[in-house]
Amino acid sequence: MTLLDEPSLIEELDAQLLFKEARQRRRRLRMVRSIFVVVVLAAVIVVGFELHVIPGPGANSYPLDSQSPLASGDGSGATLVYGYKDLRVTNADTGASRSLPLPAPEGGSSDLSMVRIGGSLLLNRGNTAWLYRPGLHGPPVNLGPSLRVIPGPTANDAWIWSDPCGATVGCGDNGLQQGELRLVDSSGNEVGSPISLPGDATWFPTGDVVNAGLVLAIASIGPDAEEIWNPITNHVVRILHGAYVLASSGNLVAWTTGKACLTHCTVHFTDVQTGMEQTLHLRSGVVGTDEGAFSPNGSTFALPVGIGGWPGTHPGAVVLMDLRTQAVRLLPGTEQALGPRYGPQVAFWSSRGWLFVAVVGGTHVLSWQPGDQRATKLPKVRLPPISLKPPQFQSEYPNLISM
Repeated sequence: MTLLDEPSLIEELDAQLLFKEARQRRRRLRMVRSIFVVVVLAAVIVVGFELHVIPGPGANSYPLDSQSPLASGDGSGATLVYGYKDLRVTNADTGASRSLPLPAPEGGSSDLSMVRIGGSLLLNRGNTAWLYRPGLHGPPVNLGPSLRVIPGPTANDAWIWSDPCGATVGCGDNGLQQGELRLVDSSGNEVGSPISLPGDATWFPTGDVVNAGLVLAIASIGPDAEEIWNPITNHVVRILHGAYVLASSGNLVAWTTGKACLTHCTVHFTDVQTGMEQTLHLRSGVVGTDEGAFSPNGSTFALPVGIGGWPGTHPGAVVLMDLRTQAVRLLPGTEQALGPRYGPQVAFWSSRGWLFVAVVGGTHVLSWQPGDQRATKLPKVRLPPISLKPPQFQSEYPNLISM
């Protein structure tokens, strides 16, 4: 991972390097956002957060290795898949775990991205898509070149983004190396013919999808420009000017403006079909991170945040936004004192509506189901300990999803 180059240098890049930038832009934007926020908020002192929304750091914050409350009650029925040096498949309720070797050496910036596809798992590794059958037993099936695997129009299919032009400058009708998408089903069969990305700019899919299509972004310096594009109809459904999409579900996209959600952070929720929008606000001094997650029914949005500044230099937590009641509240039990040995918190949902929270580089997983008062630590699940390098030297990060 490297910092973004100055615009004058970007202009000198040829088409080959520009397309490489498209592959890696999403990760580098996170690095830029982190540095910018730390500088801007270095002097922020937050006094008296309202407890029902965001409490200030205090007795509720705890080190990652401390003993937080453990989960109890009914099980989640979830299987957690953790990818880093290998694939660790763990029963979230019993802790039973087994490891699978990764099928290829490290690849590009979307390495280790994973997508549920029916009961199967689609893994991006070594610039190749690999399909693991239900239960993740047996060797994976090689589905060919892949820069990123992306959820499909239904739960039983997925998109594979690839670049048939490779590094050939000028490949394509207009010289732009935007690549193509292939739709595959849960058996790995290709559905229809490959579809080229729009050729009016150097677009790349971010990995977010809505019912109407995919979220595309432009690989360039300057204000974010993202649009919703339907690959089946080759129709642009909606353009989001100056938007940075945090997550998507159904017809909804959650987004912020600019590259950092600073104090007085506002999250916009736009229905890409109707254009209707609602906005929810974090309290002053609370910094939103660059990725959130919608619950399976789309009614609740989980967003990792920093309390008083960017997570790492300040405690992290998870905020729940209820789109029906417009309530914004801290999820008790997710407050964690992060440090330089760890990356950000990540939040993700199971298909049965359980929310899981983990810290990049941490060993514990928190869980929460609607109706519970607080998130609790899964008592029998422990992720492999790892040692993260500084962000600018970290070539890949672990990934964790729920099946």
